[in-house]
Amino acid sequence: MLTSKQNNALNIMMALSEEKVIPVRDLISEVSLSVSYLESLIAVLRDEGLVKSMPGMYGGYALSRNPASITVTDILSAFSASDTPYPVVRALISVSLKDLQNSAQISKT
Repeated sequence: MLTSKQNNALNIMMALSEEKVIPVRDLISEVSLSVSYLESLIAVLRDEGLVKSMPGMYGGYALSRNPASITVTDILSAFSASDTPYPVVRALISVSLKDLQNSAQISKT
C-alpha cells in the first residue's frame, strides 16, 4: 500500500510529465495540495534529482529529465522509510513515468 506522500508525489510527477515548466499556482490547482505541503514534497523530489525548480516571474517546476527515464520506483523510493523498497515498489522498477502517464490517458478515454 502506498503512503499519502508517495501517492501525492506520483500525482505531482504526473502533473510535471509534459517536460515544461509548471507555475506553482497551476501545480497546486492540478494536485489539490496546500503550498507548504507541495513545497515539502517537491524538496524531496528535487533532492532525489527528479524535479528542478526555475526561479523568476515565469518560474515553477519541471522534471529534471525525460519522463521515460524516471521510474515509478524512483519516485516511491524517495518517500520510503527504509533503504529496501517495499515489494510493490520493487515490482514497479521497470514502469516509467511516461508509461504511467500513457496509462492514465488511456483510462480517461
